[in-house]
Amino acid sequence: MENKRILDQAKLVFSTGKMIRERVFSKHLFKADSQNRDKPFQDLTMPQFHVLMLIQHRGKVSVKELARSLLVTPPSASVMVEKLVEKQLLVRTPSIEDRRKVDISLSPGAARKIDDIENITLSAFVELVEELGPETTEKWCQVLEQIQTILKKESTFLP
Repeated sequence: MENKRILDQAKLVFSTGKMIRERVFSKHLFKADSQNRDKPFQDLTMPQFHVLMLIQHRGKVSVKELARSLLVTPPSASVMVEKLVEKQLLVRTPSIEDRRKVDISLSPGAARKIDDIENITLSAFVELVEELGPETTEKWCQVLEQIQTILKKESTFLP
């Protein structure tokens, strides 16, 4: 009986996480669509959006590093990168350290727009926090801090 309870709780956490991600992503798309000036950002898929945010966070990555972070194969990561290069959101530059390696980074235009995307994302969370109220939000933050602690410990063991 306890295993079913744990499984049900895990399903709730998983499905709620998906709902939050979809809410934030749909807010981004709605905002970009209403402004109608950021065409390369309008038709982004969720994985492409994730790639941009990951590269924005890290500065530059190789395709191999990107694949490892996304838990996909290097050819899959390469296809994602290629589509974002075509949209002029990413640029490839030869690595200074290793001529065989290519660094992937945000294009200057994309880097400026990422701040706008983060503000849209943050506003979606602000709305959610306001709807929850201060008491529930405080509990949620405590749980998230515990989750971050666990995930940070795990990440030290990942390749």
